[in-house]
Amino acid sequence: MKIFYSIKRRIKRFFYNISNIANWSKVLWNEQDWDYGFLLDIIQYKLKKMEKYFSTADICTSETYDEILDSLRICIKSLEKIINEDSFNEFHNNLPDHTYGKKYNEVERKLFTEAVDNYTKKEKELNDEFFDTMKENYRKWWD
Repeated sequence: MKIFYSIKRRIKRFFYNISNIANWSKVLWNEQDWDYGFLLDIIQYKLKKMEKYFSTADICTSETYDEILDSLRICIKSLEKIINEDSFNEFHNNLPDHTYGKKYNEVERKLFTEAVDNYTKKEKELNDEFFDTMKENYRKWWD
């Protein structure tokens, strides 16, 4: 009886692997080596796959899954903001109107400096939230 179970398991695994290759090929098709954005896309895809798995799996206690899902969702949310450049878009919207080649007056320079400082702070907060959450939780993300 064990041999039939083993064969059945291998066949299921084979079809899962084929499906997995097909799904990853969509992500990898657009991958490039020269930009961190492509790395973040791959990480985001993997985190979303893991979130889907842990939201439907039934191996651990629900408390364990809740903890895993909470940390995964924090990572996914902050990573989406990093990828979508939410901080940069907010920074750009807060810049004073300016004509290229013309110097900022003192008020515009102050507004520009504040916008840069806010952008830098928010970008650091997002990166810290994402990488710190990953660092503190990635070893828990298994069933």
